[in-house]
Amino acid sequence: MALLEDDPDSASCQFFICNTRQKDWDGRYTVFGHLVGDESNETLDRLMSAEVDESNRPVRTLHMRTVRIVDAPPEPIADLP
Repeated sequence: MALLEDDPDSASCQFFICNTRQKDWDGRYTVFGHLVGDESNETLDRLMSAEVDESNRPVRTLHMRTVRIVDAPPEPIADLP
């Protein structure tokens, strides 16, 4: 969840999708999901290949059309690089 620098209780509906570890965020942000399966990883690859501007923001709006949430304990995740 996105946070304002001066307000640790500001997280609400904005979130980040990352394809690498963000070490500066350790202890500040919560991971609340992870990808499972080849199709999910292919979708992430398409998101990461979107054209971005000089601020590293997508040039065109990207929309999430569906999300599936599974209420099940996740399998252990290997340490991130």
